[in-house]
Amino acid sequence: TATSSITAGAQVNAGSDLVNLTVTGDVAGTVAVTGNLSTATSSATTIGGSVSGTIAVTGNAGTVNVGQDVSGTIQVKGALSQLTVGGSITTTGQVSVGGNLTTLTDSGSILGTVTVGGVLGTLTVKQDLGGTVQTGGDLTQATIDGNLSGTLDVGGNLGSLTVNGDLSGNLGVGGDVGALNIGGSLNSAKVGGNITGNFTVGGTIDQLSVGGSILGKVSIGHDLHTLVIGGNLAGLVQVGGSVTTAAISGNLSGTFSVGGSLGSLTVGQTVSGQVAVGGDLTTLTVTGDVAGAVTVTGNLVTMTVGGNLAGTINVVGKLTTLTVNGNTAGSISAGDIDTIAVYAAQGPIVARITEGGVTRRIEAALPGNPYPNPNDANTPAALQFPSAITFQYFYDSRAAAGITVPELAIRVNNPTTVRFDLSLVVYSDSAQFDLARVDTASGTQAAGIRNLVVEGDLLTGVTAAMATFFGYAASTVGGVRLPADAVTGISIRDFAPPGDIQVASIAGIAFGTTTDEDGRLISGPAAETDNAVGLLVRGVGLVQANDTFRVSFADAHPVAFFLVTDPQGRHFDESNVIFTDQAANDARGAVTALITVVVPVATHGQEDHAQDSVIQSIALRGDGGAIQTEQPVTQSITSTGPLGDLILGAEQGITADVTAPSIIGSIEATSGPISGTIQTTGLRLDPITGLTSGVAADWGRTYWTPARAGGESRDGGSTPTLVLTTTVVEARGGGVTGRLISRGNLVSQITSDGGLSGVVAVQGNLGVQSGTTRLGGVLVNGGLSGQLVVLGNVLGDITLNGGLKSGHIAFAGSDVGNLLVHGGVDKASAIVAIGSIGSAAAGTTSSLDNLQGILAVEGSVNLAKPFNGSKALFDKTNLGSSNANSTVLNAIFTNNGQPLLFDLTSPLDLQGLSLILADLDALHVGTNGYLTGPTP
Repeated sequence: TATSSITAGAQVNAGSDLVNLTVTGDVAGTVAVTGNLSTATSSATTIGGSVSGTIAVTGNAGTVNVGQDVSGTIQVKGALSQLTVGGSITTTGQVSVGGNLTTLTDSGSILGTVTVGGVLGTLTVKQDLGGTVQTGGDLTQATIDGNLSGTLDVGGNLGSLTVNGDLSGNLGVGGDVGALNIGGSLNSAKVGGNITGNFTVGGTIDQLSVGGSILGKVSIGHDLHTLVIGGNLAGLVQVGGSVTTAAISGNLSGTFSVGGSLGSLTVGQTVSGQVAVGGDLTTLTVTGDVAGAVTVTGNLVTMTVGGNLAGTINVVGKLTTLTVNGNTAGSISAGDIDTIAVYAAQGPIVARITEGGVTRRIEAALPGNPYPNPNDANTPAALQFPSAITFQYFYDSRAAAGITVPELAIRVNNPTTVRFDLSLVVYSDSAQFDLARVDTASGTQAAGIRNLVVEGDLLTGVTAAMATFFGYAASTVGGVRLPADAVTGISIRDFAPPGDIQVASIAGIAFGTTTDEDGRLISGPAAETDNAVGLLVRGVGLVQANDTFRVSFADAHPVAFFLVTDPQGRHFDESNVIFTDQAANDARGAVTALITVVVPVATHGQEDHAQDSVIQSIALRGDGGAIQTEQPVTQSITSTGPLGDLILGAEQGITADVTAPSIIGSIEATSGPISGTIQTTGLRLDPITGLTSGVAADWGRTYWTPARAGGESRDGGSTPTLVLTTTVVEARGGGVTGRLISRGNLVSQITSDGGLSGVVAVQGNLGVQSGTTRLGGVLVNGGLSGQLVVLGNVLGDITLNGGLKSGHIAFAGSDVGNLLVHGGVDKASAIVAIGSIGSAAAGTTSSLDNLQGILAVEGSVNLAKPFNGSKALFDKTNLGSSNANSTVLNAIFTNNGQPLLFDLTSPLDLQGLSLILADLDALHVGTNGYLTGPTP
């Protein structure tokens, strides 16, 4: 059928199918088709002009082309394959399709109504959608080159929608949304199902409501005023501007990223994904756990966690208030913090809080696991911290309230019989973590605390915010309030006020400073036992020490540790232990000492006599720890980092074995011998990470000191003259009967006033040279009957007053210092060197008296004066390196032709040193006059 136009009032009726309809002009009248319209192959309905009348099809329609506007009605009760409009669907225009509409293309705008009962395959609008497009089923693809100011209502799923302008109207989707791209802004979008693809808006969204979950990506160029998600956020929501309000009914396992500020975010279940805010976050409320990450570049005003905080909170600005109803096994970091309130924290790492770059931790450690990993990672089940023990704590750092150092009040709920160490730790040399109060819910309930350690001050009161949180009365005092606990020890790194510790009983106490009865400040080293007792309230029992104590100390000032050694528990022992940190500005800050004290088993005949407690071992964790005491230490002293001064004044001397990666201090036995093994290992354990790494295993250091007592200069001025000196190793009452082993250089000056019958072994150099100044070396008063082995060079002087008696000196290198042996070298002794001894260029010499034993040197010996060697078993120098005697000498320092170090098959096994010492013992002169004995 072809006609120029169908005028108003005119009708074209088809009682059955109409194959082709062509109208070159307008349709102002009515076209009624009882059957199908243009459904045959290659058939079409073409309207050259506009449709202001009605086209009604009872069946299906194929292709319908309208050259200009549709201001009337196109109604297809069945399906419509394709509708193309060259103009616009005006405000009075209506397109109604009862079935599916495969393609709708409008070269102008849709200002009227398009209703599709089924699926709309492709919708293309070249200008604006200001009217209504409604589908009962899915909308596969829609493209709007202008603005969407009307309504797009999709009853099913929306595959993709692109709006190159603004979406200021309404978008409703009953099902899922695949991809959405809005070049401008979006007023309102309601998705009944999920967003599974890319939902992109270049401008601002006023309101986005998703009945299901966001599984894909929502990207918004500017602001988002309101976001409501009925399900989960498992995908990505990325907002370039700010967000006023966001509410997620389910879980946030994806990412919510806001470039600007975020007013309010509520999560109905858990956060295992990421929340990132480029500006301020005013309110964050999570009903469940936070196991993911919350990052705020600005300030976070209020955050509430209904469950556990196992993830991370990182606020660059200020965190005003954080409340956690569960535990805080994760980490909290902010530039500034006001308060943190936690109701049910758990060990072993109760809290990790970093404020202003300083990390503070609350640690609860079982005796068998003194340095636990967070969440007990890689920890055997028997050493995992009991989950039944919980901690309620309040962290107060409000500068507005006059608080300059963060304070903690903590309450312990321990329904078990397990005992543990509770520590307030700060990773800083100078910063503090003060304890305002520790208690339990009632005075009859024990906390189970074995040791309490505070790396800060102990305070006498609580803040008003703490009192509100715990329900304290306004007059509640601070300090340690554990009247039902028999604690082992309490350590306060900094200031401990008198009368601030209330416990049932105690066996040891440590502190940095306190005040006496006149209010004068007393340092720990200057304190006496009365000062230690004065820290306790009346009625606290003193019990004999028989446990492991925990003490922390930093380089700000030494800490004094007092313990009860008396079997009757009547008093603190007057001989305390002074701990000092001699490594400044290390990352961990404090050094921790674990001091094991035991009551010795009575010997035969002493069964009826109670024994005093003795220190069995001291284990230092950290760098630069130093110890000074007159208490005996019977078994071991270890340090995971460089060891500082070790000054032991017990009459037994140093009987303990001492092990450290390196030694930076002096080792002094002021009243007895050194009978233990002291060694450097070159293996340092990082006190923060717990990882071991190799370091220089040197022993000792040089430093500058005033040349004269009183600090006067040589010209009478006030500036003292400084001289370079070294640390020392001194045995002042019995000599060295043990072993001194350095796997690096041994810089310290060794002085043994009772002979040296043990071993001095140096894998590097002995002594040190700075310019023309040589320092270090060995001074023995009483003779050397032991063994001195140096694999490097000797730079300091060796002086033996008392001679060499059944002793051995062996250098794998050269001795460029002075070797002075006063008292002879007996027949059971030997001096051997691969290099030379003495140096004419350096002005150093060797002086020997009465050589009867072995002197064998491959190089030269610069003698101070000739000596009588007529009775010597072997006296040869300048041996060279290619003869039978030099082969024997080299065999001392090699194994199967390979140079020996002190350890052979595994670190610290000392098998290499054992081979060297065995070869020295085996060295002798054969019947042919040549050296023999050592095994190559």
